[in-house]
Amino acid sequence: MKRMARRLVLAIEVAGAAAAAVLVAVLMFLWYANTNAGDYRREIVAMIERATGLVIAVDGPLRFALTPLPTLVGSDVRVANPPWSERAEMMRVARVEVGFSPVDFLQHRNRLLRLALTGADIHLQADRTGRANWWSEVPPGTPAPPPVDIVRLEITDSRIDYRDDRAGVGALIGVESAVAGLPVDGPFTVRAVGDWFGTPFTGRLSGGRFTDMVEDRALWPASWHLEMAGATLDARGTIDRPVTEMGLDLTLSMAGQRLSALAPVLGVALPEIGPYGGSVRLVGGNGHYRLSDINGHVGVSDLAGQLDLVTGGSRLRLDGSLQSRMLSRQDLTGTGPESWLPPHDGRVLDATPLPFEALQAVDGRLGLKVGRLVTRPLDLFNLETTIELADRRLTVQPLRAKVAGGRIDLAIEADARRQPPSVHIVGSGDGLASEILLPAFGMTLSPTGPFSIDLDLAGWGPSLRAFLGGASGRVRMGIGQGTLPVRHFDLIASDLVQAIMPWATRHGDRTELNCLAARFTVKDGLAVVQRLLIDTTRITVTGIGEINLGTERVDLKLDPRPKDPSLISLATRMRVTGTLSDYGAAPDAVGLAKNAAAGLALAIGELNPLALVLPFISIGTGVADPCQNEAADRPQSPRPEVLAPLDDVRALLDNLGHAITRGVGRHERTGDFP
Repeated sequence: MKRMARRLVLAIEVAGAAAAAVLVAVLMFLWYANTNAGDYRREIVAMIERATGLVIAVDGPLRFALTPLPTLVGSDVRVANPPWSERAEMMRVARVEVGFSPVDFLQHRNRLLRLALTGADIHLQADRTGRANWWSEVPPGTPAPPPVDIVRLEITDSRIDYRDDRAGVGALIGVESAVAGLPVDGPFTVRAVGDWFGTPFTGRLSGGRFTDMVEDRALWPASWHLEMAGATLDARGTIDRPVTEMGLDLTLSMAGQRLSALAPVLGVALPEIGPYGGSVRLVGGNGHYRLSDINGHVGVSDLAGQLDLVTGGSRLRLDGSLQSRMLSRQDLTGTGPESWLPPHDGRVLDATPLPFEALQAVDGRLGLKVGRLVTRPLDLFNLETTIELADRRLTVQPLRAKVAGGRIDLAIEADARRQPPSVHIVGSGDGLASEILLPAFGMTLSPTGPFSIDLDLAGWGPSLRAFLGGASGRVRMGIGQGTLPVRHFDLIASDLVQAIMPWATRHGDRTELNCLAARFTVKDGLAVVQRLLIDTTRITVTGIGEINLGTERVDLKLDPRPKDPSLISLATRMRVTGTLSDYGAAPDAVGLAKNAAAGLALAIGELNPLALVLPFISIGTGVADPCQNEAADRPQSPRPEVLAPLDDVRALLDNLGHAITRGVGRHERTGDFP
């Protein structure tokens, strides 16, 4: 037993002495190598090149440091780019430290315990064929160098410039500090603090074997967590052939407070909206991607669906379908409701440029369903539409939605291939609450009743005002049973006694409306009345005239006809002038002149004082409900014989009326009613 103990102690002493001898030998070698490292510069560089497959130059001092790890230290180190790259250098490093194990060195193992880069300027590039400058090319028939096992990689105060020529993207990353483990036979991890295009970030990246990524293996697992610009981004999935194909199958999730904080990161202007968040599955590669299981929100708005993206061409292509319970224009644009209305310039039609520039960059087909679109001046409900973009041509067909208690159905075409862009709108609306719809667009007349419209307009222009100012086509509109906010239409047909004694009527401040119908032919922005009918419980009004959509000037002439005979009627032809936002009605000069001249002629011819009021006598239209009669837009009254003498002097009255009007010079237009 004692003999065995003595042998064990002797073996330990021999081993210790041998280890000490080896250690002394290694230390002597390191001392010698450090003293004469410059003499072995060429051999050391050649050894590193064989191990990495890279072309390296060391312009500064090269030495060994006797730290806790034997370390090779080099200054002003340059790494060459492959011949196909337009840049001469892939990397320039102010200081490189390579720590290794003497045992690994003696056994010729490509294993580094520590690789530290300080003050590095790194340029990573992938060309249009997928070649990467960080992946060394091996000539045919030449065995590839074994991978380098890096236990710890440190990068400090450095800069990484990345460019992918095939995808047309790039990145500029400042690295304050990064620590990574890149073992050959295990997963790698990276923890970094730095900036992305000047925006600070902290991140953690982990994946499969680093050598599998460099060797472009299939289905390489990866995950990361990134915090920057007040947002967090998490991803988990696989990358298929990360060097040549970059096929992605990742589940992404993101959350943040203000979207505008990401503007410097993405390089695009973003609105001041938030908070935001959501998740999506991203699958694809080589410029073809699918975003499925979209589930996002910003403010009170939400979005779900699927999109297919094709990048890399002259324009982005986008196809898919999206759904939303609610979309708010404020959430999407970051602007408040006060900025949604046109500037207060006395005009109704908006001069804000339409977003035709968006047609220049995108093609595709998108189906959209929105439960409620919160906008101004009106909210839309149950909106459904299909949007197609092809070569700067937009088609929105059909666009259906509920608005103001009714429904609209539109088809819109826009062509931005030439300037100004052309626009064609065809559509209809039915059952719209006129008391909501018309004031929302700045109309001072606010009747009640169901509003309907049918239009077909084509024109040119970068804004709604410019488009309508030169549009051509047709417009038909009407209002069903309701009320008018003023008594003008009844007052002009009321008996003189009722006009003098307003307590004799029970109409109050509003007029009962049976219907209002208008039909316009539009040519170069001038809407000419083809039919105009306003029917109340007491009077039917027809009219002629025009509305200039370019200037928004209104010039209408109204011919009132009371429904019931009245002995003393004020049914005087009226003229409506002004603008769409500010107009008024006044007796037509020609109509007044005719009435006065008729009374004077009868009084002189018959010497009958009653003839002075005969021009104001009307026996009514004789049509109880012209709204139900298509031919009643210009109702004809039966002519009593007592008024027959007036027919004989009609020409005289017309001439006299025109003469008076020209003399007074109050109106530019004096067209008569047919």
